[in-house]
Amino acid sequence: MKILTLLTMSALTVALSAETIKFDLVKDFGTKNYSTVEGDALTVKGPQFLQFKKMKFDPAAKYTMSLDVKAAGKVAPQICLIGFFCYDKNGRQIWHHNVQPVGGSATVLAADAKVGDTTLTVKNAVRWNVSQYAVFHAKADYSDLPNFELARIKAKAKKGNVWVVTLTAPLKKAYAAGTAMRAHSPGGYVYLNTRIKGAADWKTYTGSAKGFNPGVNGGRPEKFWPGTVSVAPIMLINWNWSVRDSAVQLRNFTLTVEK
Repeated sequence: MKILTLLTMSALTVALSAETIKFDLVKDFGTKNYSTVEGDALTVKGPQFLQFKKMKFDPAAKYTMSLDVKAAGKVAPQICLIGFFCYDKNGRQIWHHNVQPVGGSATVLAADAKVGDTTLTVKNAVRWNVSQYAVFHAKADYSDLPNFELARIKAKAKKGNVWVVTLTAPLKKAYAAGTAMRAHSPGGYVYLNTRIKGAADWKTYTGSAKGFNPGVNGGRPEKFWPGTVSVAPIMLINWNWSVRDSAVQLRNFTLTVEK
């Protein structure tokens, strides 16, 4: 009897530690020019980005999304992605390039960089590439992540024992020679490891994320960005830009937060 009681109490504790939020797709997006409503289902046409309200983030919790999807029409494929925007303690959105170091790209400034400069002189840019980001005040243990002191790379060239890196925009801040640097890679958002394709019949897709991205090149889609204190659920619908007239139906979008 005691064992049964303990098991019952344990199950109750687990149940009480999970909260499920059901989003009203029809209410939130049913009046948009790209959508139509049929009962409780929302039909979305063409590539669209849907964002929901921000909520406080619990780093110890597991976040699981569930979504019913069905093809609307004969145009395929209807590729959809679900995931999160991440925000830091100051309300700044954390992007992929704020948190994704390129392995082996650590170096230092070889000369002072002034406000308005469009080039940087660094000791080693072998692992730096066009469209990546030059990040300032980098730390070897990644404790600087998320790092918002960065500039996008337009070109690079080796000159003698140093590298000259051209930026896409002038610097807004000055940095002294010797400042620790590295490169960060561009990329997308925090995606759940779920690739959704609309089928002829309704199909339920689920995906989960928990904990922080380890702070190495590439990372993993089911981890949150370092420094996250709040999140906003997102959907990337019909995210195949070469097929502009694809459409899907969506319903029963839920988020379960399990502690």
